[in-house]
Amino acid sequence: MSELRRQLAAAQVSNTWPPSGSPSIDLYVPSAVPAAPLDDGALPMNAYVYDADQNYLGELIVWISDGRLSAIEYAWVTDHMPNSLPAAELVRVGRR
Repeated sequence: MSELRRQLAAAQVSNTWPPSGSPSIDLYVPSAVPAAPLDDGALPMNAYVYDADQNYLGELIVWISDGRLSAIEYAWVTDHMPNSLPAAELVRVGRR
């Protein structure tokens, strides 16, 4: 969706999520950037994260508020919290 691509280019990190060191972030998109025609909530996509050995590590959830990107959540399923978002080549994206 073109509106989200434009928003991504303009988005700024406005906050990090607890606990300290979490890779999940809140985003701020300036009001001058057009909103997307989407409902509030999770973007309807899957973004599953795997390591180099193809072990499932979790998923990325992109949150929308008022038609704007509002957060990226890394929901991990491992014993240890990741300290950064995964590299793009480790993420498999598809529609829900």
